Amino acid sequence: MTIKKARLLIREKDKKVQEVGFRLCLLKEAQKRFIKNFFAENLPDGKTVAVILGGEPGNVDRYVAMIQELGQGNPLDYEVSVEEYRGSIMRTSEYASYLTAEQLLVGVGALGGISGTLECMDKTLEGMGGSLSHMDGKMGNVDVSLARIVEQLDELPRKIAAELKGS
Repeated sequence: MTIKKARLLIREKDKKVQEVGFRLCLLKEAQKRFIKNFFAENLPDGKTVAVILGGEPGNVDRYVAMIQELGQGNPLDYEVSVEEYRGSIMRTSEYASYLTAEQLLVGVGALGGISGTLECMDKTLEGMGGSLSHMDGKMGNVDVSLARIVEQLDELPRKIAAELKGS
């Protein structure tokens, strides 16, 4: 079986392509088109998503054409450049796990901010005779659950690297 690989750079013109769930949409489209290998990442410029994919030539060609077509006009407006890719690419299913873990870490960070906000509210309410201390037990349970999730997520890059070496 022939495998075709491509690298796409998707750069926003007017609409954002980072921090809006765009990589998840790209992944779902890859799964629909039976793309066997897939990886997408936000580049540090804040305006570009890099995608590498591999699979049967027809599936890869249809995926690339769909991404290019979506980028022309409304509601999306982005530029797509396509080039051949020669490196290794993780399996699409592994990328789905990777992206889920990454998004969970973002959520964990947001929950840390919630804890600080609750502390601030508690101090403010003390002056009004109230308290949020009854929330402490519930937040403690969340902290324990989040700690377990973070421990599992810390292991994920090592597991993915081991899988990629085995491919």
